[in-house]
Amino acid sequence: MKKLLIALLFSAPVFAQDITPQQVLEKYFTAIGGRTNMEKVKDFHGVSSTEVMGQSMENIESKKAPNLYSSVVDQSGVELAKIVFDGKQAKISQMGNSQVLDESASKALLTQALIFPETLYFTGDIALSLGGNEKHDEEDCYVISVAGIPGITTLKEYYSVNSGLKLKQVAEGPAGSANVLYKDYKDFEPGVKFATHLVQETMGMTIEKKFTSIRINSQISDSEFKLE
Repeated sequence: MKKLLIALLFSAPVFAQDITPQQVLEKYFTAIGGRTNMEKVKDFHGVSSTEVMGQSMENIESKKAPNLYSSVVDQSGVELAKIVFDGKQAKISQMGNSQVLDESASKALLTQALIFPETLYFTGDIALSLGGNEKHDEEDCYVISVAGIPGITTLKEYYSVNSGLKLKQVAEGPAGSANVLYKDYKDFEPGVKFATHLVQETMGMTIEKKFTSIRINSQISDSEFKLE
């Protein structure tokens, strides 16, 4: 009995070492549809309703492979903010003021620009490590630490041991820290899953983001990502 108890007490750390960070990510890719289907996704267009401190807004996001991105935040027909990233530089517009960021500062938007940001983790500039298993909402998770993401000091991601899906992200950067919860994964053509409900906790605020529409491969024009 004593030996059994000792074995049970030490089973979790041993289990955490039985898999590499890269294998956790590959399990995630399989869970959302597999690399073959992921490669078929050439562009992404999503419309979401967002609530910030009781204020409802609409967010329209467009992404096009390999790394084009635009985002518009709208409230009752009034454009509050817009971000355009052409793969090298970004332009931010807010309340009538615009600023083009230099290439170094623009790199902080790279993970937002990618349709599947986790594919970036396999590049040479990124270092991955696997910590001990932790629970999130009573679910066992592998915890991966990611170093080398532009604009982010530290990044931890939680992947379900059972389903393989990403459930949580904890990021810290020069502007502060933010937690993101990934919920309500749904299937979209050509056979890929996306989280349709995101909950971001930052600077004492909770931001709910629920997608009302997601379109894949809608042939978004490159002109949408030009810095005007």
